[in-house]
Amino acid sequence: LLPHDVRGLDATLNIVSQEGWRRQRLHTSAEYLRTQLEALGYNLSDSQSQIVSLESGTEQQTIVLRDALESRGIFGSIFCAPATPKSRSLMRFSVNAALTDGELERIVDVCREIRDEVDLAAPSAEAVLLHAHDVAVWNEEVGQEHRRSIDFGAVQEKLRLRG
Repeated sequence: LLPHDVRGLDATLNIVSQEGWRRQRLHTSAEYLRTQLEALGYNLSDSQSQIVSLESGTEQQTIVLRDALESRGIFGSIFCAPATPKSRSLMRFSVNAALTDGELERIVDVCREIRDEVDLAAPSAEAVLLHAHDVAVWNEEVGQEHRRSIDFGAVQEKLRLRG
């Protein structure tokens, strides 16, 4: 590695080691969004990452979903055949740590609002009852998660020794 590459990697590791709350916020936010969209009856793929994929069916159904979301200021990425099976197109949202609670809730609210327009599944009665509880629990946990961080000092030291 060149000296500037090592310095760049070192700076990156400093940020990672000092700002573990961002990673935790990212995971918490993605889990919240997945839970809420599933409660609304949306078919999500099994990803556990920060990418939340709504399976919308055919390409035409996906275009209807994209247009409904974009007309309300919510943007994602479309994946259609040949990247997906022909009848399993996706709309993907990339969650990031900077999304506020209000922005996440807005995504959920818009997805609730457009369900009939895009002809996707409605929530079960149980899911509707769980929504308010899940929001309250998630809001309580977010405060705790912001205070947590992960120590990457050992990793950083190993990279320094290699450099």
